[in-house]
Amino acid sequence: MAPASTTIKRALVLGENSTALSHAALLAHHGFETVLLEDDENGVVRSRDFLKRLYDGQPDWQADTIKPAPLAFEVLSGRFDVLIDAGDANLKERVQKISTLSKHLHPNALIAFQTSAPDPLVIEELGGEFPTIHQFHISGQPHLATLVECATFENTNNNTLAQFWQMLGKQIIITKPKGQFVASRLSSKLYETLDDLLLEGTLPYEVDEALTKFGFQIGPYEAQDLAGLDGPFYERKQANKTLLISDRLVQEGRLGKKVGVGWYRYPGGGGTVVDPLLEDLIVEEARFAKIERRQITDQEIVSRVVSTLTDEAAYILENSIAPSACDLDKLSIEALQFPHGGIYSYADKHSS
Repeated sequence: MAPASTTIKRALVLGENSTALSHAALLAHHGFETVLLEDDENGVVRSRDFLKRLYDGQPDWQADTIKPAPLAFEVLSGRFDVLIDAGDANLKERVQKISTLSKHLHPNALIAFQTSAPDPLVIEELGGEFPTIHQFHISGQPHLATLVECATFENTNNNTLAQFWQMLGKQIIITKPKGQFVASRLSSKLYETLDDLLLEGTLPYEVDEALTKFGFQIGPYEAQDLAGLDGPFYERKQANKTLLISDRLVQEGRLGKKVGVGWYRYPGGGGTVVDPLLEDLIVEEARFAKIERRQITDQEIVSRVVSTLTDEAAYILENSIAPSACDLDKLSIEALQFPHGGIYSYADKHSS
């Protein structure tokens, strides 16, 4: 599928991480001549290796005639119609980097920042030079996602956003975030609650078993391994949030399935294998936090997760952050794989 224009449009993707690579592959698959900007040749080599593995996992894309081209900044040339910034730095630093690329962007280029916490100042700083700017959040890898959550601010052209993402096969949900995007808020609350449960006595595989029995399509820890632990780690650093046990895993190089180890081990790239070393790490973290661990039942795991997410869903709707309960349900399913029709539907059916 190519863009509606008879001329192939050019896209530039920033961010030295798996999310940026996924964006680049998605854009190329839909007909954009896509450049993945890297700082140096070492980054180019890493990106080529990752893209090969990404396409190996997407056999229908193997025959694509247009594929992303990782390039070092020093050899960048020409102008681009779209820029996707999926970088890990804070938004202020990312805005400053866009200024250094202005000569490579058409004046009406669409500039999109992937972030967990949108900032209206981004539009104020760049809006005078580039009129089409927006901030968005995608849960998981962009080439696999179905939903895109977009922030709306004054002068945001929602029609432009919808047309762009629909061109890439996505559905958009426009929200009015206060701090974090809706999906990011729900995900943060989930993993903060799970972190408490780990410190108090449970283990990752026990959490996954309890929640899949409840109806989750995949356990939260296995899901995080598949998406990569580094993305949430950088989001928390940007937001100056308290780091979780998963962030220690990132610091030790346990980034998830893509490197063969995260919350689980993946020998030979296969299925999940419980890692006994992880229990030692969790017990150590509990000791540092002066928490005496105890036995935690499946019922308690489910109850605390549902209670946390139900409270957050109520806050989101009461403050008109999400446009509707239906959209909130869609985001909870996309971001968390929450069962039973989504968090609002479940809470509504089980309210006393």
